[in-house]
Amino acid sequence: MTLIMNAAPLAMSEYKFSYDEAKSVLVWHFIAMYAPSLFLAFFMKNLSPFRLILLGILFYLIAVLVALFSVSFWDFG
Repeated sequence: MTLIMNAAPLAMSEYKFSYDEAKSVLVWHFIAMYAPSLFLAFFMKNLSPFRLILLGILFYLIAVLVALFSVSFWDFG
């Protein structure tokens, strides 16, 4: 996680994004990192552990595909 948090602003500077844009990406990263914990009890109640793991893997694969094939501002965020 530390490597991603350090690499994202550096990559954004290479693609000529502004400092404010890099800052907002980090803010949204923190929100996206902690917001799912608000819904964790709901997910644990309604999904089996296996399905919850599959859902996490699915979101991870989507994030990998977006990271590999796009460099727009919204893809960094």
